[in-house]
Amino acid sequence: MGICWDKECLLCGSRPESINHLFFECEFSNEFLKEVLEWLKIGVKRTNIEGLWRRITRRAKGKISRSLIKAVLAALIYHIWQVRNGALWNKVVTRPEKNLKMIKEESRRRAN
Repeated sequence: MGICWDKECLLCGSRPESINHLFFECEFSNEFLKEVLEWLKIGVKRTNIEGLWRRITRRAKGKISRSLIKAVLAALIYHIWQVRNGALWNKVVTRPEKNLKMIKEESRRRAN
């Protein structure tokens, strides 16, 4: 039994899948990122994952704020990967809005 591996991005289907594409060149993940940044009230230009991490954590004021933002970004990356795996194994792509709701709930639970 072999696994058929499609080289195209499973979330947008427009480009070959790579780390840089999946995080955050892909239309899907970029839209998801924009919604998370809007929720956090952080304005950051589109960038790769390493640059994004540095810029956002530098802008956070205080240790608690920085920790919360890092937790939200980690949750974002986790959820993008989960959606990607859902697309691969179940042929289902969950919309960013639904995942954002889960990230908000998880973040609020961790903050309390």
